[in-house]
Amino acid sequence: MMPVKKAQNWLPVIFNDFFGNEWIEHLAKNATPAVNIIESDKMYEVEIAAPGLTKDDFNIHIDDDNRLVITV
Repeated sequence: MMPVKKAQNWLPVIFNDFFGNEWIEHLAKNATPAVNIIESDKMYEVEIAAPGLTKDDFNIHIDDDNRLVITV
């Protein structure tokens, strides 16, 4: 093993840029499909942009706190 000089601090910068929160937040934001919720007097209609999936792939329900929950 070779000792690392203290002046060579470029490695943490590379890891911080690659593994930093902004990178992860960007991935999470892009991993969430677009959702439209249309309300009428009698019902709500949910449109989800999820290529390759059908409506049978989703489970949609209202939880105990009256929140809309959509899972795959």
